[in-house]
Amino acid sequence: MPITFRRLQVFVAAAQDCNFRKTADRLGISQPSISAQIRSIEQQLGYELFERRRGATSTLSVDGRGFLAHAQELLQAQRQVAAERQSIRSAQPAVLNVSVGPLLLERRVKPNLAAFHERYPDITLEFVTFNPTTDAEKAIRSGELDVLLYTGEPPQCVKGDAEIVTRVSCSIYASADMARRILRERIDFSDLPFVMPPKHYRITQWFAGQLAALGIRPRNVIARPPYMDVVRQMVADGKGVAILFDEHASECAELQAIGCTSLSAFRVMVTGRRALRPEVAPALQFLRSVARDTVTDANATRHRTVERSSQA
Repeated sequence: MPITFRRLQVFVAAAQDCNFRKTADRLGISQPSISAQIRSIEQQLGYELFERRRGATSTLSVDGRGFLAHAQELLQAQRQVAAERQSIRSAQPAVLNVSVGPLLLERRVKPNLAAFHERYPDITLEFVTFNPTTDAEKAIRSGELDVLLYTGEPPQCVKGDAEIVTRVSCSIYASADMARRILRERIDFSDLPFVMPPKHYRITQWFAGQLAALGIRPRNVIARPPYMDVVRQMVADGKGVAILFDEHASECAELQAIGCTSLSAFRVMVTGRRALRPEVAPALQFLRSVARDTVTDANATRHRTVERSSQA
C-alpha cells in the first residue's frame, strides 16, 4: 500500500502522543486502524518507526525520529499547495448567467449595477437576453441560466429554487381622451380595442386569465407588439387600451387607469444550483433588492382613474 498523506498525518499524530489509544480517540478512528496504517508505512520503508515493548508505551525509534522530520515537511508542503489552490480559486471571479425581464433590467438593474460591481469585483453577472416564452424550470435545470428574474405570473410551484420576491400592481390603461370616451359612452370593456403581447408569451396567457376573472374577454385585439414600451406608447397615442404595470405607466403622463381593475403581478426569481454557492450570495441579494424597489401604491396610482358604475 502506498504511503498517503493521510497515513503520514496518522503517523505524525501517533509520534506526538506515543500512545496509539490516545491517538485513536483524538482522530476518531479505531486503535487497530492506527496500528495497521503505521505498519503499512514501516513495510514500505523497510524499518520500524516505533520501539514496541509489551506492557510499555511505544516510543519512536531512531529511524522513526528521522522519518518524522521528513513526514512533517511533506505535510507542510501539502498544506501550502492546498492553500495556494484555494487562493487561486478564490481569486477567480464567480460568474452567473442571469436573465431579467427588459423593463426590470433597464429601470432597476442597470442603474444600480455599477455600485454592485464596485463592491463585489469578484462576482461577474453575465446577462442573457430575456425570452418571454422561456420555461423557467427547464432553463434552470439544463444550466442554460443560473438566475431568472421576471415580472408576471408566479411559477406553477414555488419551492426550493423559486421565490416570489414581491408583488407588483397593474391596471388597464388608456389615453386621457379614450378614457373620457369610455366613460361617456359606457363602452363594454370586452369591446375595447386591446393592445396585448404576442399570444405565445407566457405573460399574455396570465393577462388573459386575469381579465377573464374580471368578466373581460377582449373581442378586439388590434395589435400584439413584443415590447411593453411599444404597448405603452400605442396606448398613450390613443390606439387602444392595455394592461400595464403601474410603475411603468406612471412614467407616462398621458396615461390613466380605467375602472376599478387593479391587478397583482409578481416579481419572481428562479435560481439554479450554481446560484446557491455562498460566494455569489451577494448577487442574489442585489437582485432581490432591486426587484423590491417598486413605486408605492400612491405613486403608482397618481393618475386619475376613470370610474364606471358597471362593467361587463
